[in-house]
Amino acid sequence: MIQGFGTFIRDGVAHLGFRSGDAVVDLGPGSLDELLPQGRAAWEHATEQAVTRAEASDAIPLGDVEPSLPFTVADYVDFYSSLEHATNLGRMFRPDSEPLLPNWRHLPVGYHGRAGTVVVSGTPVRRPQGQAKPPDADTPVFGPSKRLDIELELGFVVGVPARSASRCRRLPSATTSSASYS
Repeated sequence: MIQGFGTFIRDGVAHLGFRSGDAVVDLGPGSLDELLPQGRAAWEHATEQAVTRAEASDAIPLGDVEPSLPFTVADYVDFYSSLEHATNLGRMFRPDSEPLLPNWRHLPVGYHGRAGTVVVSGTPVRRPQGQAKPPDADTPVFGPSKRLDIELELGFVVGVPARSASRCRRLPSATTSSASYS
């Protein structure tokens, strides 16, 4: 059975929810932004309460809720984690040369992700539009992109820094969130 925390919209307000199978327990207004920093003891307590309420049938059918992003996505690093994804991106970025750079097979290749690209499952994807100059045209034309790379992402959310993080040095970058460590 699928179980886990999430956020949904009810009467125009974000509510913290706990999914249990095909139902959602409403834990009240809020999101995981409030629960995550409280640490493991609070997570376990909230989980116990939610499971008890779900078992008591104090839940809303999954189809009756509007999902929302479960927490504020502030900062993340994306890694080219598959040969196929790295090769496809290489074909788009370097159409006239070898798509896969030699270093990809020897070290993790990552880049700073854009938080605005993270959306709830089921959100329609709009094909990007912009300017391009076809080889036989005198001037650029405006239109939809010819190629589009779509991927499935898997993320991990850290609610509080791990104990080992206290031994690490914080990055001085302006783009580093307060929970990022090197």
